[in-house]
Amino acid sequence: MATGSGEGGSGGGGGGAGSSGTIGSGGEATASSWSIDAHSGQTVSPGLASNDWAQRGQSSLAIGHILPIRKSYANIDVRIPAGKTLNKAGDTTILASGMEREMTWILAIVLALVAPSCSTTGDSARPLNPTVLKMMKGYPTDGSYQYWWPRGSKWAGTTQDLIYQGKTIAKGDSRNRSYCCGLTFEVYFKAYEEACRKTGKPFRIGRLSPSDVTELRLRWYGASRNGDKKKLILEALTSMGLGQKVVRPEDARPGDFVQLWRKNGSGHSVIFLKWERSGRKITGITYWSSQPGTNGIGERTERFSGSRGVDPDQIFIARATKP
Repeated sequence: MATGSGEGGSGGGGGGAGSSGTIGSGGEATASSWSIDAHSGQTVSPGLASNDWAQRGQSSLAIGHILPIRKSYANIDVRIPAGKTLNKAGDTTILASGMEREMTWILAIVLALVAPSCSTTGDSARPLNPTVLKMMKGYPTDGSYQYWWPRGSKWAGTTQDLIYQGKTIAKGDSRNRSYCCGLTFEVYFKAYEEACRKTGKPFRIGRLSPSDVTELRLRWYGASRNGDKKKLILEALTSMGLGQKVVRPEDARPGDFVQLWRKNGSGHSVIFLKWERSGRKITGITYWSSQPGTNGIGERTERFSGSRGVDPDQIFIARATKP
């Protein structure tokens, strides 16, 4: 069990647009010559995908091949107009020698993209935040869901059982009590489950097995043999492809997950609501979690000032990605 929880600590129990592809002079387009970039929708050649795009930090995951091409042309520019949406079969235009010719695209979709499960790619443009905030509203803040952290216990700190693919990931408390990282993990788990339900597909966190989700929880708590012992939630989500780091504090949004540490060495696992400011300067943080100061679940504000204040250099923010 990692040392510290709640107010006294943290941890607990056990793409940019791609270039249009060009076929070299005298070359011939074949069924395997082209692929569609999953993020930009642009056609890219294998060479461009594996070299130039990678060097520019762009994702060039091919989701299929194009076939057939009705005719072969030399020096052809294949362009997809901005805003163009390609379905499994659709028409676009080849520009060759100033003449427009029509051809049909038939996309072979990767099995993972059509598999009957919810998964995530860590894309920050698809935040889970709205569903996280929705789940938070379902918890009473009147003291009936109290804070409890039995040191040395293997209890996971959740208010309810968390079941994943038939396996109990965390056993809930019969009195609905919780501690900080247990509650934030529970909210993440339930938010992801709700997001999957909305898609009409089975609940699956990324491509994780039950044992993987248990490891996710342990990293979240700081109780794993693996992972960073300071970043915790940030490490848990990013290491498993389920979210991204929020680099600049001013970019934090309500519903982001935060691991903070205080100047006295204690920490807290929370869900971000807003920054406190003096003029334009950030001087504190308002969050939602489970802590003694709110008699369990509730909102709380902590300042950066004082010997027990939050250390602004040790605030680690993660944005979870929806399925």
